[in-house]
Amino acid sequence: MANVIQIKRGTAAAITSANPTLAAGEPCIETDTGKVKVGDGSTAWTSLRYLVEGVKIDDLTAGDDNTDLNASTSKHGLLPKLDNNAAHFLNGQGSWATPTGGGDVIGPASNTDGYIPQWNGADSKTLKNGVELSTDGTLGDNSDTAIPTEKAVKTYAAACTIDGGIVT
Repeated sequence: MANVIQIKRGTAAAITSANPTLAAGEPCIETDTGKVKVGDGSTAWTSLRYLVEGVKIDDLTAGDDNTDLNASTSKHGLLPKLDNNAAHFLNGQGSWATPTGGGDVIGPASNTDGYIPQWNGADSKTLKNGVELSTDGTLGDNSDTAIPTEKAVKTYAAACTIDGGIVT
């Protein structure tokens, strides 16, 4: 037979009315708000702080913002409600803003596969074909314009030997 662990619980009104002093580490859940307090052994319920903001148990089964995290509302608490303006971004103060700086980033007409784009020019918004990602496990090209992939470096290192302190 499985053991059952029950946590002290009750409605916010009932617990507040009783104002119990919970044992140190003893949790208690408000069943109607989902909020939890944990006792310290000496402080009465009404003087304890909530552990975290709770989610009502009923909300977990409903298709609302607590479960689907729909960013078009602010109920989930993760970010402000979207303002339906594609030109806006969430700034460091937590509000939607229009970027400054004068326009869109302009990319090359085409990019070569396996290359990392680079900024081109002083306008800080134009991209060009950049540095190649090399899969050459011998690093034989000895290039200043290619970056070896992790796999290429592992292949190269696995093939190296050390003889008298010299890597070959």
